[in-house]
Amino acid sequence: MAKYLLDTHIFIWASCYPERLPKSILKILENSDNDFCVSMATFWEMQIKHQLGKLPLTKSIAELIAQIKKYHLYEILPINETHILNLQNLEYFHKDPFDRIIISQAMIDGLTLLTVDEDIIKYPIKFIN
Repeated sequence: MAKYLLDTHIFIWASCYPERLPKSILKILENSDNDFCVSMATFWEMQIKHQLGKLPLTKSIAELIAQIKKYHLYEILPINETHILNLQNLEYFHKDPFDRIIISQAMIDGLTLLTVDEDIIKYPIKFIN
């Protein structure tokens, strides 16, 4: 059994636009033997983009989180002190603060990140793209 962390765009695609997912990631997501996490940073980023009009949502963030909890779809990964302190060790390949905390979480928690972001894969983390 493997444990994966979904990058924000992968979470959105998996939830709303599965046809956009790379076949390699779709195969992993369809395997019920795997465990999946979504960072609280993903919901934070989505909420901000939604409020700015950059991300239309058919459900509120509260509804998405409630659905995840009700059906045990993903583990929601909180942001903790260790994740934040590890940011000082990251090179600045990526400047987006949400992606940086997700990268830090993958590093600290030993998770494989599911992403297609070319800047993220420059970091010394396990990833599938």
